[in-house]
Amino acid sequence: MENMPDIPAFLDRRIPLLGAYGKFGPEVLRLGYDPTPVSGKRAILAEWTSRPEAALDFEKHSQQNLGIVCGGVHNIVAIDVDVTDEANAAAIEELILDQLGDAPKRIGKAPKFLYVFRVDQKRKKNKVKVKGGEIEVLAEGQQFVASGIHPDTKKKYDWPNDNLTDYRADELPLISNDNLDQFLASVVISQPAEPRRHNGRKLELGRNDAQRIREIKTGPQWHIPMVELTASLVQKGLDRETIIDLLVPQRWEGYSEADTRLELGKMVDGAFDKGFAPEIPKLTRRPIQTISEVLNAEPIEWLCD
Repeated sequence: MENMPDIPAFLDRRIPLLGAYGKFGPEVLRLGYDPTPVSGKRAILAEWTSRPEAALDFEKHSQQNLGIVCGGVHNIVAIDVDVTDEANAAAIEELILDQLGDAPKRIGKAPKFLYVFRVDQKRKKNKVKVKGGEIEVLAEGQQFVASGIHPDTKKKYDWPNDNLTDYRADELPLISNDNLDQFLASVVISQPAEPRRHNGRKLELGRNDAQRIREIKTGPQWHIPMVELTASLVQKGLDRETIIDLLVPQRWEGYSEADTRLELGKMVDGAFDKGFAPEIPKLTRRPIQTISEVLNAEPIEWLCD
């Protein structure tokens, strides 16, 4: 055994192999992205949103997952479709490809997926609720995992078509903020809504939302289809501010954004007043009436702080 050759370093199990951050971090930096080390899905550096120099220590953080900070000079956004309903996730992906076009796609835990784009102007994050989950637009102040091991599946994140490293950051598909807002509105509008009851009366809207959108965009009237559309979105369970933010891009020609928000607010409030919102179950719990019930009652956390 004395004549056995030395074991090459790359075969010595005492020397850890490079993880995603050590392997791909320098490459994405060269391509114009802002990398950040991630444990699972969580960024580990203090003030990582400020893109600190510590993020460039690829040797120190070599075993971590590779995160990409959104926003920045290239206004990178990621459309994170966190939806577990397979049919709805597929339908949402069709809308992305139809309205926004193709882009690098990442899969972590299917049927959830994420697409990466650039936008024409800086934007903040926002999200909408859909059947089976939510869609979140990751923007400035957020990050997504580009490479490494998914904490739930214990498998590598996958880019089934184009890899992110096939593009420089300034080569990612460019979309407008208006188109992105219209896409989000289209997704919400496409979601099914269960008929609700108010005072024993079934509330249903006669025409579908897609037809209303067409009338708003191309028809001679704006007010009537928009009133019906806001009522439909209230019926789907969306809150006031979300509905207004989704529908502002559909404003009538000649209306300012402020005028549109004011008008939409009146429509949404009217829909709530007329009972289109889903009913919230009423609590039937009776008041505590005896000393023994007081002693045996569950503590209220905010009273115990």
